[in-house]
Amino acid sequence: MTLPSGFADFDAAAPLDGPLIPARIDRPASRPLTLTVGGRGFALAPVDDTEFRFSGWSEQRTLQPERGGLTLRVRRGRAVADRHVPARSAL
Repeated sequence: MTLPSGFADFDAAAPLDGPLIPARIDRPASRPLTLTVGGRGFALAPVDDTEFRFSGWSEQRTLQPERGGLTLRVRRGRAVADRHVPARSAL
């Protein structure tokens, strides 16, 4: 799959924008779900049964794996923006 480059860049003003870069989600045995993007790995913590956030961070940026891809969600105050990213078989 690919994600917007701003999603894992916490200084990005527009986290749902930017060029798409390769990413992958892994569930290693007895470890938390892990997002790897831009050569960096991030542990993901569950928000609920379907949504995950970066471990140690607020729910400002979350992702929701679903059949056919991911929904990326960014919260700023009460404003919420989503972007669906389709799954790709090759990285």
